[in-house]
Amino acid sequence: MPGVACHNRAMRWSLARCLLCGVIAVAGAAMQAAGQPAREVPATLSTREAAARHVELGLRFYRAGEYGAARVEFEAAHGLSGDADLLHNLSWTAEKQGQIAAAIDYEERFLSVKGAELPTAELDQARGRLVRLRELQAREAGSGAAAAAAVASTTTATAAATTGAALG
Repeated sequence: MPGVACHNRAMRWSLARCLLCGVIAVAGAAMQAAGQPAREVPATLSTREAAARHVELGLRFYRAGEYGAARVEFEAAHGLSGDADLLHNLSWTAEKQGQIAAAIDYEERFLSVKGAELPTAELDQARGRLVRLRELQAREAGSGAAAAAAVASTTTATAAATTGAALG
């Protein structure tokens, strides 16, 4: 399944980016300890390590099909790191949970933050995914409306038959 391979690659890239941030934080701390000016590090090393651990656990849960636990871990990692790539992971996880509106929200947030940085192929893929998610949401809303109409029709027919039987 090509979508799964791309998705797994995206999740691995998210993990790699989190780990890279940890390496940058370590380098910044080492430069400060050596008396050299360091670039601003947005989070402490322990926070980065914690975020990376949450990503690792999230990936394990996701691969095991435990999407609720995976989502909790990705949310925790995103809360600690603010890494926008995790929004993409959260979108996939929400979709697996059948929470299409949340999946759309996460993917839109991902694209609003990262869209300008993505290579064209990845940007097109993410946009295409959003289109697919919106179509899925519309189908679900349509089938929900059709089901509601069927229930209403059945209820009306039953009421008419009951009324007719009572009158007859």
